Amino acid sequence: MEIISYKLKELAELEGRHPLTIRNSNRYLKIRIETASTKAQYSAGRTKSPYWYRYIRVDDIKKALKDTVEITFKS
Repeated sequence: MEIISYKLKELAELEGRHPLTIRNSNRYLKIRIETASTKAQYSAGRTKSPYWYRYIRVDDIKKALKDTVEITFKS
């Protein structure tokens, strides 16, 4: 099974939630993606940062790992 990462706006549209709700929720993980090409563009002054953020659903991770790992969150 694949774990798909989404842009914040894209995930908000799929889930029918406000982007701030997704950003502050425990149901989604924010991942930072940094590649050689984004670093090069940052060095050349074409972008503001050498990385971007994507979000993944914790439920997708649970499905992918099934009974291998138990994930719990503290409030």
